[in-house]
Amino acid sequence: MCSGIPRTNITSVPRCYPRICSPSCCSSSRCRNLHTVVSSGTGSQPKSMPTNCRITAESYGAKLRCKMVPGPKSFWAGGQMRTIATFGVQVLASAIIISAFGAAQEGTRSAQLRIALSKRDYFPGEAVVVTYRITNSSSSLLLCFPPPAIDCNSISGQLAATATPPKGVAVPKISGGCAADRWIDRDAGYDIDQHWIKIAPLQSYEITKESHSIGLIAPGRWAIEAGYVPMREDTQSLYENAMKERGCSNVPELHSAKAAISVRTPTN
Repeated sequence: MCSGIPRTNITSVPRCYPRICSPSCCSSSRCRNLHTVVSSGTGSQPKSMPTNCRITAESYGAKLRCKMVPGPKSFWAGGQMRTIATFGVQVLASAIIISAFGAAQEGTRSAQLRIALSKRDYFPGEAVVVTYRITNSSSSLLLCFPPPAIDCNSISGQLAATATPPKGVAVPKISGGCAADRWIDRDAGYDIDQHWIKIAPLQSYEITKESHSIGLIAPGRWAIEAGYVPMREDTQSLYENAMKERGCSNVPELHSAKAAISVRTPTN
């Protein structure tokens, strides 16, 4: 400690050797001694002062405390350059995540199912004719799938329409009245080339069929909707390599919006 310095003669002033930490060695707890000679008299200042430290004068006896203030060179090399590199890595990681997220979204939204009915007004017991339209809403994917069975249970995929009756009307559940399983013709590649449906980007596939799963048994307001179930996973695995070779993507499970119809009581 260098407190209580007498103000009689400069030669009688003891020298203070505060330990000043430099930016390059403070982390390893090694410090250098900086000789500071304090002169007596009003307004005197130390003849030598550390450039990289802030000095707090707690008394005229010049008790010194060092606070680290990195110099421009060390700050740039150890701080900003690492910050820029870290920022670059973060930007790259974000771009990869966004790209993957976009690809996932495109896969999820790669197709849409819509239905169109031949008319809106029906009588009880009348058949309902449905047009199914599967649209490839992707701008880059080629959708490939085997011809779906209509109102039939199939390991290769199926299209089916269902009806929601008016309130208070109980409708018996109809679970596919047939089985329409198909098998690979020769090999997977040949089957895809010869029999499968391919939908190019922004194109559609349509098929119109009379629904055998809808029974309009009572008058009132009905809601018609449809769904597409893709081929079973164990069947799909047989085609995976051939699909990759042809750049094909699967059609996911799809559901259409509801279409309202009216069932009227016949008048004599």
